[in-house]
Amino acid sequence: MATTFRRQRDFAERLREVKGMAAPTSAKHVLFDDKTVKWVWSLEELMLFRDMWNKGLHIQTIATALKTNKRSIALLVMDQAENKKIKQRKTGLFGKDA
Repeated sequence: MATTFRRQRDFAERLREVKGMAAPTSAKHVLFDDKTVKWVWSLEELMLFRDMWNKGLHIQTIATALKTNKRSIALLVMDQAENKKIKQRKTGLFGKDA
C-alpha cells in the first residue's frame, strides 16, 4: 500500500513510528556543499594534468602543481576518464607514490 506524504515532517514522523528511528533533519544532501572545488579548468591546466597523470604522479603532487586540492583533482580524473581523455592506470588514483 503506497502512502503519500505531503510534507517532509510527515515522512519523518512516520519513519520514527515504523522503524523507531530518529527523524532525519533533512531529506536532502548537497555534495561538497561546504567544500572547495575547482569546477573550471583552462586548456593549459588540462594538458598539464593529463601529462602528470600519464607520468603516474600522486594526486597531491598534481593538486599542488595546479594550485588546487585533491578533491578537485579526483573529480577531474572522473571527468577526464568519462570523456576518454585519460586511461586508468595500474597505480590507481594515488599514483606511483602511494
